Amino acid sequence: MNEKEKALLALCRVYKGEDKCLSKDADRQMLWHCEQWWVNQTILRSEEGCNLISNILSEYMDAGLSHFEPYDNIPVTLKATLFNRFCKYMDRVDIEEFKKFYSTIYMANK
Repeated sequence: MNEKEKALLALCRVYKGEDKCLSKDADRQMLWHCEQWWVNQTILRSEEGCNLISNILSEYMDAGLSHFEPYDNIPVTLKATLFNRFCKYMDRVDIEEFKKFYSTIYMANK
């Protein structure tokens, strides 16, 4: 594991570099997959990965979340990834429910 990967993993609350998620909890599984994807895309920095993250970040900003929890030490690209997956799993965009999920479920995990 290189220094960049260690630094990214330190920002994650659930994913710590494991090969697979061992949790049976659906929320933790979703969070683990989101963080794993985010770490992998950030490390690779491929054009495709940058485009995917850019699109997800645009969705997040368009939803008015650019100033959501700015001092929690979670990168905005990771928050945007969580928002994207949350909306996908909920099959709708619900900003207030995402904020609640983020504050009560995601931030409670560590």
